[in-house]
Amino acid sequence: MIGETDNSLTDRARALWFLKPYSSVIKDIELPALDSSSLKIQTLYSSISPGTERLVFQGLVPIASQDYMAVPYMEGDFSFPIKYGYSLVGEVIEGNDDYSGKLVHVMHPHQDKIVVNEKDIRLIPDTISAKRATLISNLETCINGIWDAGLQIGDKILIVGFGAIGSLLALTLKQMQFYEVDVVDIDPVKLDHARRLGISSLPHDDVSSDTYDVSFHCSASGSGLQQAIDSIAQAGKVIELSWYGSKEISLHLNTSFHIKRKRIISSQVSTIPEHQSARWNYLRRVELVKIILENREFEKLITSEIRFEDTPQHFTELSHQGNKDLSLVIQYDT
Repeated sequence: MIGETDNSLTDRARALWFLKPYSSVIKDIELPALDSSSLKIQTLYSSISPGTERLVFQGLVPIASQDYMAVPYMEGDFSFPIKYGYSLVGEVIEGNDDYSGKLVHVMHPHQDKIVVNEKDIRLIPDTISAKRATLISNLETCINGIWDAGLQIGDKILIVGFGAIGSLLALTLKQMQFYEVDVVDIDPVKLDHARRLGISSLPHDDVSSDTYDVSFHCSASGSGLQQAIDSIAQAGKVIELSWYGSKEISLHLNTSFHIKRKRIISSQVSTIPEHQSARWNYLRRVELVKIILENREFEKLITSEIRFEDTPQHFTELSHQGNKDLSLVIQYDT
């Protein structure tokens, strides 16, 4: 085992809880005792997924969706209170000696120390920083979207919404070099981020209709999805990567949608696309993600960092002001 530990000092942790819609707090909790298959981890960073976590915070997860929206080590339920979150990176501080001091990624809610089963960790190589490793979960979503799109060399691609998912997707496609990629967003600050990354960006009112082979929709808005549909040409595809919770949206499908045989394809990270499932599983997919994240340019997508103590305030601001960041991480005192 790793060193000698005074359990009276280390068997407690602090975790972020959503108490009711639009209300969160950091609570002291008791950690479970370690057994032969578990590890204790000191959290370094966790990533906020603004689209999904804002819907959870606002109480907008439909009853019919609650089972598949549950995440590992979640506590409570979507009717509140609930402990939620799914991308945490930390250092192993107690448990199996083979993991002593190792950097790991875990799907876990926001919490400063955690106890998890060994089978649930993903080892992070030295070539990826702790902060960059928080992008693993969302990058898996992007990989699924690329698979669902069935891209062909030379495709002209539009990404609608340059937030956490849209920026990861754009930078991944940029590395592949075989596509012409534009991004569009209503926020000029996000478009400036795109330009600094060398990614072609367009104002939301400057996108040509019936132009693109594929559009990826990442804005979680009806107007964004409409733009994605209108932007694609004959037999084009929209890959829908947004999730709306219980929000309703309106679309106009009475123009070119039917006559040009446009398609909307749902993409969701929890299932490997059928045409990939014979050769790919979740473990192989995450290994691919780690190879991609060895590129240090991905760290530029993390545009803000907040202290764990400030997380309740951040969620309040996120709900009322919207998200101005690409990716945002929580930093924990160690």
